[in-house]
Amino acid sequence: MTKKQNISSEIFTRKLPVIVIENIEFYVDAYHSMLIEKENEINKIYALEMMRFEDHFEFILDISSRRIYDGKWMEPLPDEARYIWIRPLWATDPEGMDLFYKDNNSVRLGDNADLPVIKIGGFDFYVDDLRNSYREVANKWNLINFKEVIKQGEEYGIYFDSVVKNAAFPHEVEGLKTSGSDHIAFVKLPSGQALADIIKEHRTKISSANMVNTTDQKERKKRKSI
Repeated sequence: MTKKQNISSEIFTRKLPVIVIENIEFYVDAYHSMLIEKENEINKIYALEMMRFEDHFEFILDISSRRIYDGKWMEPLPDEARYIWIRPLWATDPEGMDLFYKDNNSVRLGDNADLPVIKIGGFDFYVDDLRNSYREVANKWNLINFKEVIKQGEEYGIYFDSVVKNAAFPHEVEGLKTSGSDHIAFVKLPSGQALADIIKEHRTKISSANMVNTTDQKERKKRKSI
């Protein structure tokens, strides 16, 4: 069977999530690693054209052509060029990323559900020490790195964006000084020590469970040999 025949049928029928960039709507397609302009589906912006970081992508958009700006990526930029930050495509389109892994027979390790869970902004997140992140229970591709946590006064936490369920971008937090937001607010999270205690307690629990299982297996083998 060829690779083309292995492609999931859902790829051709599924509904793509939409984001708005500079008042322009784009479909997000993590399977093909691209943005597709909603009103002009011929126009595509590929992730390979962007600067990709662990928690976001950056690029310069030419709002006149609605494509990647083809000039020098340095200031000062012309009026039609806008510097853009977006969430990783896989976080916005988890279904597409799941299908990509399925069709390519890839395995993403460590997505077990046997982890401590905390609430962040009313949403459930795993404490995923393997990835040094809080991992959203409902979307395994949505991660908030532990390093995002800051100290504000006597409290620890992040400026949480309830729309994307992640830490707000630095420029978004800066914008709160001049204008409020109905979806970005500071939410409390465990301090570094409190987080370490949560992880340690979980590891101890797993270690104890493994010891019990090992003891049970030895007892069963012993009874069989009698």
